[in-house]
Amino acid sequence: MITEGPELLGYIYVEAEPEFGEANIEFFGVDQAKRGQGIGKQLLSGALKWLFSFESITSITLCVSAENRNAIELYKKVGFQLEHELYYFTKDIRERSKS
Repeated sequence: MITEGPELLGYIYVEAEPEFGEANIEFFGVDQAKRGQGIGKQLLSGALKWLFSFESITSITLCVSAENRNAIELYKKVGFQLEHELYYFTKDIRERSKS
C-alpha cells in the first residue's frame, strides 16, 4: 500500500503458496489520477521481491483484462509473459426467459 498523507495512492495484494511453488497477484490498483508516476511499478517490484524471498516459489500468476493495456505493458516490463487469454461473459438477470 502506498499513501500520501491520508490518501491511498495504490495497493497490491498477493498470495504466496511456497508449499506448491506458486504465488498469485490477486488485487492491484493505483488511483487513476496518480497513474504514470511509477507507483504501480514500485508496488509490483516490492511484491515480486517479497514473493521471490520464498526459495520454493518458481512461478507467479495474475489475471488482467485484455483491455487494460497500461497494466499489460507494466507486467511485460517486469518479465511477465502472456500464457492464456480469458473470455468474460455476463448476463443481465433482469432478462429472465422461459427455457
